[in-house]
Amino acid sequence: MRYSFLLLLGITVNLQVHCQIFTEKLKLVFAGDIMGHSTQIKAALLPDGTYDYHHCFKYVAPILKQADLAIGNLEFTLPGKPPYSGYPQFRSPDAVAVALKEAGFDMMVTANNHSNDAGKTGVENTIRTLRNLGFHQTGTFLDSMDRSLNYPLVIQHGNFKLAFLNYTYGTNGIPTKFPVIVNQLDEKQMAADMEKARGSNPDAIIVMVHWGNEYQLVETSYQRQLAQKLFLWGAKVVIGDIVPEEMEETVKLAGGQVIHHFLDVSVPLSIEEFYQKVILEFPDSPLILINNAGVNLASGNFAETPLDDFEWLININLWGVIKMTHKFLPHMYHRKDGHIVNISSMLGYAATPRSSAYCTSKFAVKGFTDALKVELLNAGIGVSSVHPGGIKTNIIRKSKLSDHLDEQQTWHLLNKIEKKSLTMPAKQAAEIIINGVERNKSRILIGKDAKAVDWLVRIFPDTYFKLLENLLKKI
Repeated sequence: MRYSFLLLLGITVNLQVHCQIFTEKLKLVFAGDIMGHSTQIKAALLPDGTYDYHHCFKYVAPILKQADLAIGNLEFTLPGKPPYSGYPQFRSPDAVAVALKEAGFDMMVTANNHSNDAGKTGVENTIRTLRNLGFHQTGTFLDSMDRSLNYPLVIQHGNFKLAFLNYTYGTNGIPTKFPVIVNQLDEKQMAADMEKARGSNPDAIIVMVHWGNEYQLVETSYQRQLAQKLFLWGAKVVIGDIVPEEMEETVKLAGGQVIHHFLDVSVPLSIEEFYQKVILEFPDSPLILINNAGVNLASGNFAETPLDDFEWLININLWGVIKMTHKFLPHMYHRKDGHIVNISSMLGYAATPRSSAYCTSKFAVKGFTDALKVELLNAGIGVSSVHPGGIKTNIIRKSKLSDHLDEQQTWHLLNKIEKKSLTMPAKQAAEIIINGVERNKSRILIGKDAKAVDWLVRIFPDTYFKLLENLLKKI
């Protein structure tokens, strides 16, 4: 996702078919990202409880209707019923699809990083709603049979036959629930899909990929390589879409003296690409792998926490650490050197209320790291678990909120926690980690709060949580 709302007209493509006695043209318009934030949802709400989005598209409708085919990237879900929400999980009323159709859109592609924002039901209802309204739709599917029958999407328009394919780099760590399918970047599968597309003898194969780095207007090397493969496989048009990733601030803080690559630890293909680049650039260097990817979830007590939200956090905070380590460890084994640094938390040894998912992930990271310490004891590879206290990062500001929570009240509480608890500068924390790695420390505690809580747990293992609860009530 790059654009705030609701429509950015992107690319117009003219294709030509040369017949014996005339030349026919076809005009395509590609638009995206089409999104719906909370303020737009509220603005579309009518007094009777229904929604009306027609006013959103009145200025672009004339442009869309000039096209023979208008194609949009739909970057929200249509769950079919409330609750509706904007960032970070986009869920909009079906009424917006009605307005998109009446504005002149003919086709929607639905494989992007927000495809799973409303779970399996959201994928299913989005597909059915779009198809029932008369849209051509592709990228997500009800099941394997649906995909087999309807993919690639082949459209006959006049004398033109076009094949459309759509893929995404990932789904923000939210797993795709069987039997629905969200097309992701899998080169073996994509090559097979392209072969099937060529078999239908289209005039053009058009591939729409949701990929790239946010705010970066130049393609990555991987995008360039994959686009070249798509052209070799028979694509006539490859359209890229920019998606979230924040690296520029880190690069700027480092004075530009850093090599940076896109990485999504929830996507195996992204991990593989990152690994290949690192090994290619530093084939003979000892590696220090710092598994630092992490997210926070505000969901209330465990009993009221949606399991999809719980799983989303575990997939990033825990599985990201496991998958990255599993990928790089054989290289370290072969060299008999390197260091693995896994970022846990002081909540990796002390649990607090209303943090069940986060504590579970961080306790598990500690356990996983301790197991590595034993296994790699004589392998020449260092292993450290890091347990920060309150560090001034944006993790609280970037928290995901479960739908059942009161948004205003929850953000008010999170802002208070951030102001009172996150006190140590990130640079200071980084220096402590580097110093610990240089000394090959097995366990690195960061901050007076982390050390105090560690002491509390050791002295009062059966009652420390009562003391922590009383402290939290004062925030």
